Amino acid sequence: MVPREELDVDTLWALKFWQDTLPDAKPREVHLAGFRQPLVIFSDGCCDPSFSSPSGVKAGYGGIMFDPEDNAYEFFRKDMSEDLKWYLSLQGSKKQIVGQAEVLPCLLARLIWKERMKNRAVLYFVDNEAARFGLIRGGAKEPHMGQMLSAFWDEEKDNPSYPWFARVPTLGNPADDPSRGLPPCTLCSHSKMPIKPTEVSVPPTFEGDYLSVWSEGVEITPDGLLDLRG
Repeated sequence: MVPREELDVDTLWALKFWQDTLPDAKPREVHLAGFRQPLVIFSDGCCDPSFSSPSGVKAGYGGIMFDPEDNAYEFFRKDMSEDLKWYLSLQGSKKQIVGQAEVLPCLLARLIWKERMKNRAVLYFVDNEAARFGLIRGGAKEPHMGQMLSAFWDEEKDNPSYPWFARVPTLGNPADDPSRGLPPCTLCSHSKMPIKPTEVSVPPTFEGDYLSVWSEGVEITPDGLLDLRG
């Protein structure tokens, strides 16, 4: 009898993604003319210990968008909810969820600025390598991050762009302030006129909507893996 080999979580998520994607996947259009300037996205997440939180952590995330075509400069900022922290930290057993906090604003940016991104090059600047490589690969061994990455590429499938994921040092990341609840700095333009950031609202059901999908029918085993076999 041939021994049964268990697939790892990363492979299971990849197979599930293709199973869900291929039946209704649309051909990808490659535009050969009428190129537009790339949209620029900076994102950041933070996670620190917190004795007042049931999960034991305080986490936040933020994102910045700059559109060189019309000089639009917008940002969002959000403290992660207790429900989401409880889920990502495995009911408080994990004390570091910064990787997930780094991916989440990329997903949110994909939703907030999707109309600007449509059929356009988008440059994402991320200061966490695990998040960056996960975005490039479309998956991650850490199961919760894998869920977020799958959601990101679902949005990309439905409203395609041409994303590029680059590394930005933490000290050079203007989204660091929004991830901690502060507005980003003012930009200087070629005309020497300052460009002030405009805050955009985070949809109030953003975390709750995804959390209900991610947690439905999912069992978290003692070692933190998601049991997808059911």
